[in-house]
Parts: sequence; structure tokens; C-alpha cells
Amino acid sequence: MVSLPSSDSIGASADLAVREKIVIITKKTHYTSLKEEKMSQLSIQSDLVEDKIQARLVHRVASIIDYFIKNESLLEDLNRDEMVAYLMKLLSQNFSSSELEMMSDENLTQKIRQVLGVQAMAGMLKDLTSEQMAEFDAVIASFRQKY
Repeated sequence: MVSLPSSDSIGASADLAVREKIVIITKKTHYTSLKEEKMSQLSIQSDLVEDKIQARLVHRVASIIDYFIKNESLLEDLNRDEMVAYLMKLLSQNFSSSELEMMSDENLTQKIRQVLGVQAMAGMLKDLTSEQMAEFDAVIASFRQKY
């Protein structure tokens, strides 16, 4: 004759299975929580590194702009803070932080010089009368035909 397990032993087995599942779920939740916490710490560290890189880059760009504004009479009317903000936005749209950090001073200076030159030219052009602007356009058209 086959003996059937008692309802108490079935209940105990079910309770044990439920407890084991709870332990597994708890361990998974704890592991996931630790993993998320570690990822959050890494993200914060990454943000801090990025902030330091950006601060160094702002300092480099501002120093170059200061040099040009001080030494180039055509650029002395440019607003330094506006140019720093404009160039930081422009540079970050075209280069990664690591590319900018590794860029030589000569290369960065050349890029900034070009942008500042365009900004100075735009500032001068806004003060021209319509006759002067037409004359300027004619000179540029003539220049393009020669080259």
C-alpha cells in the first residue's frame, strides 16, 4: 500500500518552496540594488571627470581669447564672456571632450582665431551703410572670380 503524505508535510514543503523563492528574490533584488548603486557611483565619477575636463577647456579657450582681445585691435570690441560661451558651444558640437583636451594649443588657437575673425568681421559689417555693403559685396564677388 502506498502511503500518501500528510497535509501537514505538503504544507511544510510548500512553505519551504515559498521561503526559498523569497530568499532568491531578495538576493536578486539586493544584487540589482548593489549593481545600480555601483552604476550610479560610476556615473557620478564620470560626470566629475567630465566637469574637470570642461573646466580646463574653458580656461584654455578663455586664455586664448584674452590674448587675442588684448593683442588684436580688430578684436578688442568683442565681448569676452560671450565669445567664451559661443566657442565652447561651437567646439563641443564639433569635437568630443577628449578630442579637445588632446588638441594642441596651436591647433586650438588657429580654430579660435578663425572664429574670432568671423565674429569681428560680422561686427564691422553690421555698421556699414547699404552703399558700403553693396561695395563690400562687389569686392568679395571680384575676389571670388580671381581665385
